[in-house]
Amino acid sequence: MKKSCLLFLLVVLWRGFIYATLPTPSLVAPIHGAASQDVNAMLDWGTSSGATYYEYKLSTDPTLTGATAVSTGSNSYVYTSGLLFETTYYWAVRARSTTDSSDWTLTYQFITHDNITQVAPSNGAAAQDV
Repeated sequence: MKKSCLLFLLVVLWRGFIYATLPTPSLVAPIHGAASQDVNAMLDWGTSSGATYYEYKLSTDPTLTGATAVSTGSNSYVYTSGLLFETTYYWAVRARSTTDSSDWTLTYQFITHDNITQVAPSNGAAAQDV
């Protein structure tokens, strides 16, 4: 009995060293619950020791069901494009290497702003460059 328990413990420890998990990155921006975010928002997260690339998921579904994991290479950020106005988005990230991956981060949410704010030219401006 003692021998089989010791053998089981050794196997568990040995497998733990071989299948060690990369540290889970921490999400930086946009912060959870952020409002009025740009429709071309930057998703930013902290680096993870040992990671060679990162994957993120972005969706309007809070469970991220069906969202495709997209690789960002070694970048710990990505610029989104073409998000919808006044829409709640959910995102998560994980670190990857050729042999390992971290857990997915907690899912953060943010809301895009509701319209475009025109900055220039002002209404009625004359002699504008083409």
